[in-house]
Amino acid sequence: EATYVFLRGLHGGIILGGCRQEHNWDGQVDLDLASDIIERCCKLAPELGRPENLKIIHHDVGLRPSRKDGARTEKKGIHKKTVIHNYGVGGFGY
Repeated sequence: EATYVFLRGLHGGIILGGCRQEHNWDGQVDLDLASDIIERCCKLAPELGRPENLKIIHHDVGLRPSRKDGARTEKKGIHKKTVIHNYGVGGFGY
């Protein structure tokens, strides 16, 4: 399962995350999944401490569309203008 821990540079804090669910477009927070993510992040980065001791400020859901055959990155000329197609990258990038 995908798991990540990002330190926030500007305002402090830490972002914990990690899941991939194909065809799930529900933007509601799943607290059971959130608990699982927190557990995995604490195992990945033990310096976070115990999950029950973390101060959770906010839960959020990120929907990241991807394409079965990979991202489309293409430069095209349309009506004398340059159009750059760059979509379907899913959870890649930051």
